[in-house]
Amino acid sequence: MHTLGAERAVIESPDQSPEKRIIVDDERVRRVLGTLLCTYENGEYPYSLESTRLPHDHDHLPDTLEIGSQAHAMFLFTACYYMRGGIRSVDAVKRLGTIYRDTPELFEASVVRETDPSVIATSLKDNGLGFQKTVSQQWVENARRLNDRWGGDPRRIFDGVTDYDTALERIQRTRREKGFVGFQEKMTSMITYYLMDEGMIAYFDFPLPVDMHVLRVSIEHELVRFEGYQEDENVLSDELLTILRRYVSRVCVNTGSRTTASLRCNMAVFCCFVR
Repeated sequence: MHTLGAERAVIESPDQSPEKRIIVDDERVRRVLGTLLCTYENGEYPYSLESTRLPHDHDHLPDTLEIGSQAHAMFLFTACYYMRGGIRSVDAVKRLGTIYRDTPELFEASVVRETDPSVIATSLKDNGLGFQKTVSQQWVENARRLNDRWGGDPRRIFDGVTDYDTALERIQRTRREKGFVGFQEKMTSMITYYLMDEGMIAYFDFPLPVDMHVLRVSIEHELVRFEGYQEDENVLSDELLTILRRYVSRVCVNTGSRTTASLRCNMAVFCCFVR
């Protein structure tokens, strides 16, 4: 049950005892995120640093990639494979950029669907990208699905989509042939954000791609508190991810107007802050 009040949000988990509650401090969330938003908008530290540029900043992309094209959309879709940790997002995008520069055909769904995953795995290894076996298999299989269902164009996934639940229904893998391999809620938010920020799809509200870094920051800055938990009890859970994904996102959305400009600002603030 979610109860959002003026001072705080109290979330009671149906899977735990009634004595346990996760509490989102509404006032503190607004104060912390408001401070970060102001800092970002004024170009102050840490957002003045080169290292806080967003991964898909055009300066990180290969010169041969046409901005706003189907190839650009496919490149961003592919970049999602490395937004799960294990490597700095910016480094992953730059290394994928090298692969695109040398072999742009690997970013064409109609070509990749017939490509042996070992070819992609070798290219990933040569460019310092990990998880070669898993990513290469997903790369090929998802290219097949993109080609067969959406004409090889990730932008078409969002045709007629006006809300996150519909996007999730099309993208999230919930069954063997449903959605895209490796895409759950975080990756659905990532590709939504990338395409929306580039103006390739229309704006709609969607949850931030909350991960373990956001969990850590939220706990350390007491955006959330835990009642009824033991001092040494592990509080990191999918349940907490869901709470932050929905609640913190709503605060970010309500901070400014529903525009791609405010979207970039909100995403940049949170994503850059937690790196």
